[in-house]
Amino acid sequence: MADVPDADRRELTIGVLGPLSVRLDGRPVQLGGRRQAAVLVALVLGHGRVVSVDALADAVWPDARPAAPQPALHAHISHLRKRLDPDGAPGLRTGAIERVGPGYALRLPDDAVDAWRFESLVTGPVTVNGYDPATAVTQTLSQALSLWRGAALAEYADEEWAQPTAHRWTELHAVTRERLYGAQLERGESAVLVPELEAFVAEAPLREERWRLLALALYRAHRQADALAALRRVRELLAGDLGVDPGPALRSLEAEILRNRTVSTHSRRSGPNRRPLCTTMAARGRFHRPEPTVPPTSSSGTAISRSSTTRCGRQWTATAGWC
Repeated sequence: MADVPDADRRELTIGVLGPLSVRLDGRPVQLGGRRQAAVLVALVLGHGRVVSVDALADAVWPDARPAAPQPALHAHISHLRKRLDPDGAPGLRTGAIERVGPGYALRLPDDAVDAWRFESLVTGPVTVNGYDPATAVTQTLSQALSLWRGAALAEYADEEWAQPTAHRWTELHAVTRERLYGAQLERGESAVLVPELEAFVAEAPLREERWRLLALALYRAHRQADALAALRRVRELLAGDLGVDPGPALRSLEAEILRNRTVSTHSRRSGPNRRPLCTTMAARGRFHRPEPTVPPTSSSGTAISRSSTTRCGRQWTATAGWC
């Protein structure tokens, strides 16, 4: 699409964080049948990289592919191009779907696909621009979570070729919610967050980070006894269901509460060697996205880098994508 002037481009958006949604200039686009839509979803999983004809055929015919799938696959691609780029010339090899060597690639900016935008927001730098870091991170993570309309890859989440990415996005969504509550706690919203965190824990009671956030909120709301009771409950739960003890973050929090010390919002996992979420959670499959480059971490647990001058002569950026 590089040869199409910006003023003449039509706005194409694709949503896969929920039921598949495709819009052209704000109007819904009918993609055709399930197999034809699967071609587009597989290209979305490629995130702009070339997806081979074999990989596309696996997505279109997951159970039993035809002996010669290329003609039917090329027909699906042709029909998709007509729907996504109705003004394109017949036989066009570029556009939203581009033929590249042994396969095809989806050529769209990150903002055009909700999942791409989501990953960009939660793993990229957050510019403070006059806000305190916790507020800036809260705003960015809230924006990222607002992109979700339901289960990731809703219509294809059970397909073998789509499962790794669906699971990765779902886990990234869960950790982003945890990080959002952590940022809100850092802003001093402890008391009002307790009911939400209790419900949050109930959704996934074996996720230790949620118990840590709940106990921390209770402690900061001057409910030390309730905070210790929550930590006892998770200890009993982990021992009964998994036969394990709480991890270092929960043990450290309990010790600090017992000493009546000021407790940091960030878990003890903070440090210069923490990995970005998409490195930790990435499924290394055929549609795997390469790991992004991220800045180093400060002593407070928020990744910081310094760029040009704004507030107090400096502009800071905080990375929102750590786990």
